[in-house]
Amino acid sequence: MLQSSRRNSLVMFCIASLCFMLVSDTISQPPQPLIIGSYGPASESSYCTLIGGSSEEWATRVTFDNEGNTILVGRTDSLDFPVTPDAFQTEYGGGIWDVFVSKFSPSGSLLYSSFIGGDNYDVAFGVNVDSENNIVIVGSTESEDFPVTPSALQSSLGGYRDAFIAKVAPNGTLLYSTYLGGTGEDIINGVEFDDLGNYLLGGRTYSPGFGTPGVYQENNLGTDAFVARISANGSILEMFSYIGGSNVDYCHSMIVDSSFNFVIAGDTESYDYPTTDGAIVNSDHGYGDAFLTKISYNGSSLLYSTKVAGSDSELLAAVDVDSEDNMIIVGYTASDNLAVSNAFQSEFGGGAYDIFIAKFSSIGDLSFLTYFGTNSSESAFDVTLDSDGNIIFVGTTYFVDSIDATVTKMSSDGQVVLASSILGGYRTDSGDSIAIDNDDDIVVSGHTHSIDFPVTTGAYQTENAGESDCFVCHSVFETPGSSTNTTPGYTDGTEPDFTIFIIGGFTLAVLIAIVVFALKKRR
Repeated sequence: MLQSSRRNSLVMFCIASLCFMLVSDTISQPPQPLIIGSYGPASESSYCTLIGGSSEEWATRVTFDNEGNTILVGRTDSLDFPVTPDAFQTEYGGGIWDVFVSKFSPSGSLLYSSFIGGDNYDVAFGVNVDSENNIVIVGSTESEDFPVTPSALQSSLGGYRDAFIAKVAPNGTLLYSTYLGGTGEDIINGVEFDDLGNYLLGGRTYSPGFGTPGVYQENNLGTDAFVARISANGSILEMFSYIGGSNVDYCHSMIVDSSFNFVIAGDTESYDYPTTDGAIVNSDHGYGDAFLTKISYNGSSLLYSTKVAGSDSELLAAVDVDSEDNMIIVGYTASDNLAVSNAFQSEFGGGAYDIFIAKFSSIGDLSFLTYFGTNSSESAFDVTLDSDGNIIFVGTTYFVDSIDATVTKMSSDGQVVLASSILGGYRTDSGDSIAIDNDDDIVVSGHTHSIDFPVTTGAYQTENAGESDCFVCHSVFETPGSSTNTTPGYTDGTEPDFTIFIIGGFTLAVLIAIVVFALKKRR
């Protein structure tokens, strides 16, 4: 009898302990975003690699060239950042950062890599490829010796920090490079091309005196967003318009629609940031509001402009347009009172930030506005669209004890999450940029502090060489299964394992088995 009592007590103790472990695990870990299927290598041409030197690298933008190669730009302060023998600049220029540009083949081989920079601060913020497969990089520099070409529109630094444009040929030659800036701070975030090969630019500036006659806003009112057009040969500033209010207005992203109208997105601290009739928000709401603005190709007309705002802050990272010129924006918000519409998630999840996604028609009608997040903290930094108009965005989430990169695909109407995955190791990993090719293959880039970041067998660089390295993952979403949690991890130190783990369900199964066993023993 005493032995039976002791056995029953031991069984009850085990059950209570497992219950405590299950409950404590549930309440101690932040809830995870919806994860369906996984993102990872799915074909022989897919790869995931690191690139970096012994100090620090951050990726800023990624794109594809016309041959399916991946182009990555960012910033580095590593003297030993990997460069190729045909690099335009084989040595670090000095100062705080240098720009880097690297080209990977569809199978992940490093085809080209070079520094671009002078003896001070040089950072790339955007990249694109023109019709002749030239790589055009835009950003900002404080270097008086930034490399410029004889045909430069502006051959010397105008202020303490100027924007720059640099064009690199497929063989690595620097074809064109120029400063663009005045006495204040100037940054170019985005570059596109019209059908004549002219440069279409978007960014922000604190410098006066650049507005051209007949544009929407000829003079700056503070730190303003801007759009500009420079001739294809780089010699003429054909159009420049400021867009902003009396405080700080940051353009973070620029794209053009089918008529080459400029579509810019960013965030503003100006109560008087210009909006148009039909704007969903047209007044100052919080500590910083997101904005979406469309301006005509000639810079003369504000076609549509709205704020996206709640009572707290909004930070807007990226914009894209689809084949019907609908405009899709992603960003992140601390506001719990956004005016959501046709939302996938109607309420703020919690934490410091939730992602928000919004889609507008070509004339500004709101299709949907939704939160996307948990009671942890999520951010979105870039967005692209596949051939069906599905929305794919990258960013970060707080996952267990670290920050991981996230990749999510949402249906074009914003009602269904088609796929979503976490990508990273045990330290901080950020998904900073995303691009898609004609086959709907996706490349994600970012930076990682993790020494166990999942790379593929045979990757160009398998280990983190410094404080942080960039990563490039060219792949596709695997076919979704049931809604589950998935996180990549190592099986042999080099090969990523995309197995689905459901730890809570396993613990519950063990608990049930013990209870059944205990009941049988008591009988």
